Amino acid sequence: MRAVGDQRFEGSLLTSIAQLHLLKARFAESREALAQAESLLRQVGDRLELAKLLCVRGQLELGAGDVAAAHEALRAAGALAAECGAGPDSDAGRDIAKLGALLAPSSDESATLPR
Repeated sequence: MRAVGDQRFEGSLLTSIAQLHLLKARFAESREALAQAESLLRQVGDRLELAKLLCVRGQLELGAGDVAAAHEALRAAGALAAECGAGPDSDAGRDIAKLGALLAPSSDESATLPR
C-alpha cells in the first residue's frame, strides 16, 4: 500500500502528464491520466488538487469541443476551491480564472472565487 503522500504526489504528477497529453491533442491519453489522478486524489481527499485537476479536465473538454462539459468542470472546480477556502490568488484560484477566461468567449458565464 502506498503512503498518502505518495498517492497525492502521484495524483498531482498524473494531472501534469494529462496536461502534456492535452498539449499534443492526445485526448484519450489525457482522459486516462486524469481518471487515474482523480481516483488517487479522491482516495487521499485532496480537494485542492482535485479542483486543479478539474481545471485541466475543463481545458480537455473545451479542446475536444464539449463546451458544456468544460463549464461543468469549471463549476465543480470553483465549488471545491470555495469549500477549501482557496482564494483567487491560490494555485487553484488562478487555474479556475484561466479556465474561466478560456470559456468566457463561449458564454457570459464565468467562475469567480470570493475575495
